[in-house]
This record gives sequence, structure tokens and C-alpha cells, in this order.
Amino acid sequence: MVIVMRAGASQKEIDAVAARVKADGFGTQLVQGTERTIVCVLGDGRPVDQHKYDVMAGVEKTTRILQPFKLTSRTASAGDSTLQLNGARIGDKQIVVMAGPCSI
Repeated sequence: MVIVMRAGASQKEIDAVAARVKADGFGTQLVQGTERTIVCVLGDGRPVDQHKYDVMAGVEKTTRILQPFKLTSRTASAGDSTLQLNGARIGDKQIVVMAGPCSI
């Protein structure tokens, strides 16, 4: 599940949400965007009561993510992930072809 904080949510509100998630026995990972912060709830498959987070100060919405690779999904982070490697920009607009002994 991800908890999307409102644009302009205070650090105190973000910390309160993260503390509540941890108190409920789940891990957290914060994704800091330019406009919003997302609190990713990391768990072991136990059900999460979304409503108790929806009503907290600074929360815009909560969304369950049921597909794998939650932290790399567009729900967790809407922007593209890019990295610089040996002068090439990977994940940008250009196509990068990679090969190696384990690419077969």
C-alpha cells in the first residue's frame, strides 16, 4: 500500500503517518517528490486497514498495490528512473542496448 501525502504536507504530518505505520508493525519507505511525499507501507501480506490512514492529517489518499515490484511501480513514483553509467544515460529517451555473458 502507498499513502500519498497532500501537496504541502508538513514534515510533522509525514512523520506522524510513518510512525503510525511502524506502530502497526509495518516497514516504511519515503519517496520524496517535488510536489508530494509518498509513504510506502512494506509488509508481509497481512491486510492493512486503509481507513485509519485516510483520515490522518496531511493524507490525500491511500492506494493498495497488489502487483509485484511495488517500489518501482508508477503508483509509488510517477517519474522516470534514470542513472548515469560510463557516460550513458540509462532510462532516458534513448534506447540503450546491453549485453554480457549472463544475457543469454
